Amino acid sequence: MNNTNNREFEIAIIGMGYVGLPLFLEFSKIYKTIGFDIDSKKIERLKKTYNTSNMTYCSDDLLNSNFYIIVVPTPIDSKNKPDLSCLFSATETIARKLKKGDIVVYESTVYPGVTEDLCIPLLERVSQLKAKKDFQVGYSPERINCNDDMHTIRNTVKIVSSNCDKALNTISSVYQSIVDVPLYKTSCIKEAEAAKIIENCQRDINIAFLNEISILLQSIGISSVNVLKACKTKWNALDFCPGLVGGHCIGVDSYYLIEKAQKIGVNLSLLESARNINEKMVNLIESVINEFILVNNINTPKITFLGFSFRENIGDARNSKVLDLVNVLNQYNYNIEVLDCYIEEDIAMNLLPYNYVKKMSDNNDIIVLTVPHDEYRKISLEELKLKYRNQENAILLDVKSIFDKEKAIELGYTYWSL
Repeated sequence: MNNTNNREFEIAIIGMGYVGLPLFLEFSKIYKTIGFDIDSKKIERLKKTYNTSNMTYCSDDLLNSNFYIIVVPTPIDSKNKPDLSCLFSATETIARKLKKGDIVVYESTVYPGVTEDLCIPLLERVSQLKAKKDFQVGYSPERINCNDDMHTIRNTVKIVSSNCDKALNTISSVYQSIVDVPLYKTSCIKEAEAAKIIENCQRDINIAFLNEISILLQSIGISSVNVLKACKTKWNALDFCPGLVGGHCIGVDSYYLIEKAQKIGVNLSLLESARNINEKMVNLIESVINEFILVNNINTPKITFLGFSFRENIGDARNSKVLDLVNVLNQYNYNIEVLDCYIEEDIAMNLLPYNYVKKMSDNNDIIVLTVPHDEYRKISLEELKLKYRNQENAILLDVKSIFDKEKAIELGYTYWSL
């Protein structure tokens, strides 16, 4: 089984999301591969889209697999604590099928220690087999972005790790077959877990810094956009921008690392502060909107939000801070409409049953461009102004600073951006 040149592996991808699906497609070119997900509707949709029968929601179809890759969500709960229920459920599913000689690789983002301290004992307990002796375990964190055609599985360095040198070589050989650049082997699983989560935490910290700087620069009366453009002329300037921090990575992973630190008595004050700053950006924009309404004496204001996915040009609204902002504003009984050209209608209606619309309507008092989808970037300021109730008092919140501020003011907008 360890001879990868003989293609004797039968690979099972557990979790067919934006990471699992590309893995399935790449491995299917070389190995016998099956994609598994508990969402039967997703599986049926993907089977039709990719014209394949090698996807399933029935765990019995995994019996012949011998190389399992678990890539399921690791979100947070309502108290911002790690929610490992999907990971544990996937682990139990695999453990019931586990045989001597099998390999299990985890890709889901976790804090250091989850694989060895929590997942391996669960595999052993359910399977009645022993790790290292009967089966092998590795960790190779996912590192691709949704809808990113530039940084793909094939050209992104893959970190690989295991608690067994022989297994590490085997796991590396399997992954190297679908990756065109050299792999990076860590000396232990915990190092790989830490590397992945720190990748996202450092982004959280940098964005928090710029969110604070943006507030400072507004108070001074200068443009954060212009200041950052000037900063980035220096070769070592980091390319970050202020904004809402949501999604299933940056807005989540910091809480995982904070949880681990608290368990062992370490204080991550910088990371905790960054999380707090980024979470409060929703309240900042709420206060800006309320101030505009108060100053302009707008009765029953109509507010339209353009975009509520957590990032531009994707149809994923997980942990969207725009949703949080809309829910906060709904308490004031404003007339709020929200649209997003990337979110599927049934998902949008479920998330925003009272606010979602498919098309932007007229007679707006405030328009908030929250997510800079390419389609929204194409809208001209002149065209957008026709959507206002009072074109002489057109209030525009351009959260990500997509429009030209000077032109907006010249056209008579009341303009605000981070």
